[in-house]
Amino acid sequence: MDALMIALTACFTAGAPTEVPETTTVECATTVSIANANPGNAGNGIWAYYLNVRHENRHAVPIWLVTRNGWYGEDRLPDSGRFDVGSEQPFTIHYALGPDKGGKGRALMMLMQPMGVKTSSSHNGFAAFLVPAHSSITIKELQVLSGKKISALEFWEASSIRVNGRTKLEDWFEDLPTSTANAYIPADTTWRWVFKPVPKEKWVTDVLVEPISKWSLPLK
Repeated sequence: MDALMIALTACFTAGAPTEVPETTTVECATTVSIANANPGNAGNGIWAYYLNVRHENRHAVPIWLVTRNGWYGEDRLPDSGRFDVGSEQPFTIHYALGPDKGGKGRALMMLMQPMGVKTSSSHNGFAAFLVPAHSSITIKELQVLSGKKISALEFWEASSIRVNGRTKLEDWFEDLPTSTANAYIPADTTWRWVFKPVPKEKWVTDVLVEPISKWSLPLK
């Protein structure tokens, strides 16, 4: 199925922390196209979307590109940026090497999924991709699943992700790998799990995502 380019809508800038300059243009920094969409073919009526995502970080510091994780594509991210956890280690860290499939660079992905049943938008998890300063990340056929057909998907730029409201995610683990500049991750690239990431604390009450900018991208 030929990729369908998706128009960008609802582009706006949120209040930015002082250490990160606000976006100087209203032009959205994220572009998305649908590589394929399989309605109900993922089992149990689940919709499977395979998205081509490219994001340009126009800031002088690294940012996180945040969206829903692979299972809750139909849910909006909570406006507050706060995700309730109340469990032990909710994070899994993954990285992909572009050259494995003819691409380039390395991309870091963090998945946050609280333990327990789905209860609310603020309880469900998210996916975050680290993008170096003045750089970009391109991911082909990123999978997003949903319990129903979705018309739009949110993406946030975040200056930081804080565990228990205070510790930056980069400081939460020992020896966390990083993304390289202008990583290009082709379709079918294996996302490797970073085994046994070591947290500074065991119990996580909440995770706070601090957005700079937010985009709502329609899926057609």
